[in-house]
Amino acid sequence: MAVDKDAFKDFIKTTGEMKKANSQAYDKAILSLSSAGFALSLSFHSTIVPIPEADCVVLLKTSWILFLASVIATVVSFRLANMALDNTTSYFTQKFFSDDNNVKEKNGARNLLTVLEWVGGACFVLALVSLLAYVIQNV
Repeated sequence: MAVDKDAFKDFIKTTGEMKKANSQAYDKAILSLSSAGFALSLSFHSTIVPIPEADCVVLLKTSWILFLASVIATVVSFRLANMALDNTTSYFTQKFFSDDNNVKEKNGARNLLTVLEWVGGACFVLALVSLLAYVIQNV
């Protein structure tokens, strides 16, 4: 079976563009929703149930910490993504313009970026769960 290299290149390019768009949408959603969740929790606690009267305030504070961690992880991932791209560019430059066929890609930034993206998403989900538990406890 012959391989259509142009079709393969198009597929890789399209897949890369889709992955980039998904990643950008994910980051934007985490930042926007974390900020909104934090603002919502502040307004809930100040207008509906003031902290001196609230039960399980630790859940509210936990949600704030997790929302903040989610935002920090997402913001740090922006810089880490650039580092990963720089590493990949360096690797391909060496691979294509070097006589050494044993060039290995070392891209710890990409691996850390993947972990950080999962951490940001997990912190966001846990923040929502904590906030919901606080609301349920106090309504």
